[in-house]
Amino acid sequence: MTIRPTNLYSIDSPAFGGPFGLNATLFDNVLAAEFEGLWTPMFGIKQASLEIAGKFDSLSCQLYGTNSKIPLNGYIITAAGSPAAGDIPTITFDSSNLSGDAIAIAYTAISGDTVTTIAVALVALINADIPLASIGVRASNVAGVITISWPSNLPESVFGVGAGNPAMPPEANAITLVPTVGGSGPGTTLALTLPTTGVALGSAITALGLATIGTVIPRYIKARVTTLTGTGANVTGNLQGSA
Repeated sequence: MTIRPTNLYSIDSPAFGGPFGLNATLFDNVLAAEFEGLWTPMFGIKQASLEIAGKFDSLSCQLYGTNSKIPLNGYIITAAGSPAAGDIPTITFDSSNLSGDAIAIAYTAISGDTVTTIAVALVALINADIPLASIGVRASNVAGVITISWPSNLPESVFGVGAGNPAMPPEANAITLVPTVGGSGPGTTLALTLPTTGVALGSAITALGLATIGTVIPRYIKARVTTLTGTGANVTGNLQGSA
């Protein structure tokens, strides 16, 4: 769980002629692992540090970088089990960028359905949903394994609109997803996993404080929290960068 940021980053405005600085919240008030943040653009940044704050007994946070032109975020849902007629596999999408309530994409299985046909049906329903398409959600399937992807910023946003204008940073496009299966004694299961994309930057961060990223910064950075334990555990990571 996390409090979803409204914007991907903000730009500092130093004195005329000086280098610019960047503040980016890679993850905010994460309450449970596993959590994966959005790809945050780092154009123009030459060095950066991640400041971690919070309360926990154990933490593992890994930063990833990529030089892809416009990298996508993703979920993987694997359909398994022995489908029975009347199973209702459902994938619920929630985002602050959806105009209404969370969207539940559901399919009712019929006799003869397999995990592959169920995955094909869910993918078709996801790709046909207009509100999900408006925030860039797309889905594909290979043998019962569904890949759901979407961009870090809203598709209609002008990419990099925040550069030099702190009042108009790119709009964050965070999405949460919950798979469930309804019906009377369903035989279908849906398992959710997070893909690890990009290249790991250094060692995983396991303590509070500042972690220096280095002087070679990729185009995009994202964070992934894989371990977070402790009573009332929470953790926030804020990136500080400069040209």
